Amino acid sequence: MLNFAQMFALFILRHADADTKAPTDAERFLSEKGMDQARKIGRFLRDQGIQFDQILTSPLVRARQTGDLVAGELGRSDLVAYVDFLAIGMNPATVLKRLSQYAPVPKESGSTKVTPDKLSDKLASRPAHSFLLVGHEPDLGEFIAYLIGSGQDTIHLKKAGLAKVTLPKWKAGVGTLEFLLIEKYL
Repeated sequence: MLNFAQMFALFILRHADADTKAPTDAERFLSEKGMDQARKIGRFLRDQGIQFDQILTSPLVRARQTGDLVAGELGRSDLVAYVDFLAIGMNPATVLKRLSQYAPVPKESGSTKVTPDKLSDKLASRPAHSFLLVGHEPDLGEFIAYLIGSGQDTIHLKKAGLAKVTLPKWKAGVGTLEFLLIEKYL
């Protein structure tokens, strides 16, 4: 039986609507519609009482702005970090490995050395951690599919779409897709 107090919660958010004109794709800003979408997602999360230990976003402008606006609605701008591993073209296995490094390993009596093979077991033996990840399609859909053990092209997030995946440990294929929401229905 799974102990839900020891689950990891990953909230996965595609960046909100962005302008199409910019010197480069990485420099695209959110449109007015996108700013409204991001704030709406933030209010939804706040109203549902959802809290995060960390908010990690792609370094691209539209994702950073989305994460910053959501964090602002939550009153938790201090939780935001821009990480390269969520940029366009991200590798699901790399993201999972890098995410596990953001969750603190519990201290034990005796040796504090944790071998890579034992890391996911140690992380799964402590209270839950919750992360908001902000990034891009098709990468986020592929990441969700990787987490739940589905086919590569089976999950698609619309702009400002939000999904929740729970994991009993940092391992691919063992996750549960709890929900997939479209911003316009919030």
